[in-house]
Amino acid sequence: MDHRAACDAMAHAGLRYKISYASNSLAGLIAVARSGLAISVMTKEAVPSDLHILNAPLPPLSSLGMLIAYGDTERSPAVEAFANHIRQVLPTL
Repeated sequence: MDHRAACDAMAHAGLRYKISYASNSLAGLIAVARSGLAISVMTKEAVPSDLHILNAPLPPLSSLGMLIAYGDTERSPAVEAFANHIRQVLPTL
């Protein structure tokens, strides 16, 4: 979703870009940014201290949402506790 949001924001701003790497792995995104060959999209809290957050001339990204889906209709206390933890932590990232 963040990949699509970044592409949409760049296109909407009229900025040319080329997708050189896509990954669901945060470690992979950090590695490609560290190589100096690309920029990456991640939460501010995920940016290591040796990388820099770029703002201008890049457009702001839209907010992304997340859905917690349960596989079973009956939820264990552990599953409920984990879901509640996610609900509390994610808005702070």
